[in-house]
Order: sequence, then C-alpha cells, then structure tokens
Amino acid sequence: LWESKINSEDLNRYKILNLSNTQQPSQFANAFVQFMDMPYRIDWNTGVTNGGIYQFDCDLNELKQQKFGGTQISLFVRKYQSERDNSTVMPTAVLWDRISKSTIWKSFYNWQVSEAKRNGLYNIKENSEPEKNNFNPDSNSRPDPKSKRIIHRYIDHGRVNKVYEGVEEQRFGAKLFARLIATLEMILKDPDSDIVVRFGNRDDFKAALKLIESSTLPNYFGILFKEPLFQDYDQVEPYPSWDYWDGV
Repeated sequence: LWESKINSEDLNRYKILNLSNTQQPSQFANAFVQFMDMPYRIDWNTGVTNGGIYQFDCDLNELKQQKFGGTQISLFVRKYQSERDNSTVMPTAVLWDRISKSTIWKSFYNWQVSEAKRNGLYNIKENSEPEKNNFNPDSNSRPDPKSKRIIHRYIDHGRVNKVYEGVEEQRFGAKLFARLIATLEMILKDPDSDIVVRFGNRDDFKAALKLIESSTLPNYFGILFKEPLFQDYDQVEPYPSWDYWDGV
C-alpha cells in the first residue's frame, strides 16, 4: 500500500486529516479505491457543517442534548423556529435585525469589547491558538443580570475564548475571510442548517458579514476589532462580484 512508503514523521503529521493510520487489515478494503491505478481515500470522517463555527455560533444540537445552555445565537434561532416550526430556517438578515436590537446581546458584546481592551493587542506569534477565558465577570465588568448569567454559562462550559483587539496586519485577512465565508454561505447550503444566507440577497449577505465579524471571529478566533471591518457594508460584494452571481 502507498501508505507504507511514507516516512513516520509525515505519517504522523497527516493523521489529523484522516489520510493515514489504516494499518489494521480490516480497514484496507474500505479505506481506498483504485481509480486509473491511483489510490483514493473514501472513508473520510467528516464533521457536521450546520453548527458552531459553520453557523455563526449557532448549535441547536447542544440545546437538544442539554450539554450547554446555548449560545445567544442558538437561543435567537430557537425562538424564531418556535414562532413557526422547527423546519424553518432563519435568514441572516432577520437574525441580525433581532440581535442588534437585543439589550442582552449588546451587553454581552460590550463585555467582549472590554475584555479585548483589557487583554490588549492580539500577538500573532503568541496567540495563534485560542485561549480559554478564566475571567470572572463579577469582578470588573458591569453587565446586566441576564447577560451576566449568559457570560457565566459560557465560561462554565469552556465556551469563551480569550478575546484580544485585532491588529492592523490582521484587518485585510479578516475582511477577506468574512467576504469569502459569507459568499460560501450564500452559494453552498447544508440541508440541516438552521440559518441561511439566501442566494443573491444583499441584506442577508451584509448580515452574514456582520455576524462573522461580531460572533465567529471573537468566539472562535479570539479576535475583535475596535473599528468595523468595513466602512460601508452595503458596498461589500461577494467573491468575485454581484455581477457574477446575478448572472448565474
């Protein structure tokens, strides 16, 4: 098998990608197929793409399994579905409209802003792996009681990454990341998703940019910028352009 020709250092490096570690004879038959005399891996261990980092920090499975009290995004989506039915997906424009008017969301976000300021600028060399936040929200911050309970719940379940202020060198990459991910959300759909960016919908795309900036980046990458990523969100286009997707 081709795997036996790979040196051990490279073999260990690619285990995380599920490209190797098939030394058990029982696995050989199902691990690869031959196509034009080349081996191709077929037993990919794919994860779900309808929760967490792939859904702006929404994960309704956590609510159903009662493993975690639920992120704020999850709670907003669940409430939206309770007003309709569980099969209804929530457009990002509707989600952003609701959370942007929520005092609890604003209080939690302001707490993250104060934490980022307290922790200082993101050090690209030292902070490449998100750190868990061990800060006690009762000590220095002044969130409202409901938001304080949510902050405690996040921390108790290890769901709060230590947030830093984004540095200027990261701004270009963060803007590109937000634009590309919002584009992917618009053109590729997971049938099990609870949040949707409707194809060609400008308001949904704009809301997706803001959700990525205010939820995905701080909660999963520990980065929060003092100033908005874009000066005018209405002028931001998906990749490569609106003209391209309007013509599809």
